[in-house]
Amino acid sequence: MNRRSFLATTPLALVPRVSDQKSPETGSSTDTDNGNNRDDDPLTLEDILITADVLPADWTPGSIEPGVPAHRDGNQESTATGLISQTHPRTDERITSTYAKRRFIMDSDLPSELEHLDVALKVANTGEHTPHDNRGEAIRALHEVTFASETENWELTTEWAEVNLNPATSQLRRRSVAFMRKPLCAVPADLTLSTDKPLIETAVVVAPLPWGVAVVTGTLADPEKMGQTRRLVTRLADRVVGIGRAAPSPLEARQ
Repeated sequence: MNRRSFLATTPLALVPRVSDQKSPETGSSTDTDNGNNRDDDPLTLEDILITADVLPADWTPGSIEPGVPAHRDGNQESTATGLISQTHPRTDERITSTYAKRRFIMDSDLPSELEHLDVALKVANTGEHTPHDNRGEAIRALHEVTFASETENWELTTEWAEVNLNPATSQLRRRSVAFMRKPLCAVPADLTLSTDKPLIETAVVVAPLPWGVAVVTGTLADPEKMGQTRRLVTRLADRVVGIGRAAPSPLEARQ
């Protein structure tokens, strides 16, 4: 069986876990900037991030630090949280968001920088330190700037590449999707791939949530079928959005 054939045949788990401590409320959550609807023990962004059990068994948590070998001994090394500031591509406004991010890697001989899935949740911050008066404006700006930064210079790649960018027409209701295929360079000599001219695929999905955005990016080297990365990333993004919308607004979105 080809090492990637399971990706095309194994469905994602149907019932992902949101938190070991509490179950999410049903239905879409209603964002409240003023802190109403608080729980005694509200979930955090890290609580809402998906766990490894929503992916096929060959995907395991891994390091998200550049140049650091992937870890397979737990979630601790694969999660990062904090604040990130980005510049809006048209207005030059600084867009700051609170985020939590988790990386998953393929349990294979390929280095993690060639093959990984990143799942992130970002809170669209509002208040005196942001240029947006309400959550809707902040979500639109965060969606746009995130998609732009994740796909920056894709169409300027120096070698042959197939690039497909589909930004959402409504950043509050629809997702933005990007996909790229190009030749895989600098392949380790001891790896056995399906062809002597293998390709690498990268895909990005940015999808709106009631309090921010979900961002899923993925890279697969030498995929078994064309477009496999885009299909996997899109399915995973749909799962993440379902969890995010079913859960109460996280603690970071209420501050």
